[in-house]
Amino acid sequence: MKAPYSRYLKLLLILQLVLALFPLGCGTVSIDLYTKVKPTGDVRQQVQISGTGMMGNLVVSSDIIQEFKKDGWEVTTSHSEGSASLIATKDFEEGEEIAIPGFGEDSSEISFQDAVFYEKDRLVYKEYYFEVTIPGTAIGLEEQDEFAELGKAMMKSVFNMSWTLDLPGRIVETNADVHDDESATWYFDVESVETGRYMMVHTRYINWVAIGIIAGVILIGVVLFLVIRRRAAA
Repeated sequence: MKAPYSRYLKLLLILQLVLALFPLGCGTVSIDLYTKVKPTGDVRQQVQISGTGMMGNLVVSSDIIQEFKKDGWEVTTSHSEGSASLIATKDFEEGEEIAIPGFGEDSSEISFQDAVFYEKDRLVYKEYYFEVTIPGTAIGLEEQDEFAELGKAMMKSVFNMSWTLDLPGRIVETNADVHDDESATWYFDVESVETGRYMMVHTRYINWVAIGIIAGVILIGVVLFLVIRRRAAA
């Protein structure tokens, strides 16, 4: 199976949005990516951006909504006292490149190095493997001085991001920060965005239909053997 991410995913919105809102000093912003890979190889990608204070108002701005809709995403927004959120969802067919819109004239793609997503077929189950290295990204606070450290500390308090990956079957191995039997989640902060991260998950999907067919064939064979044996004894 070809990697659904191919080699590129426009995650620049993460930094562009935060850096645009950071000088305002009002509120927080949270970005949560959720990727569900179906047994067919099709992928459902969801992006949820939530903000509080002035950041919440910018999160649901018409420009951001239009960027998603222009690329065929379904977008819903919600508002509550002091906060707002945007949820964008899009389905991708097997092998189709997944891209999340960047914002602004200077938007560019961040490439995944050695992205790997493939499956291995066994007799009664499939194994799915996903590996990707997200390279570090400069955020404009690389100088080692008090101002840079203060800036990073402030950004830590206003920004957080997570990426949840849901592959078919049960997880066998992963380096995710948190996982259950079916999904794995990695958390990102300012430091991990700067340094980059390696993500890996391996799942096993049991084909119960194949098991049922094999069991049925075995059962039929046993019944035939007993019938033939009984007739021979008679």
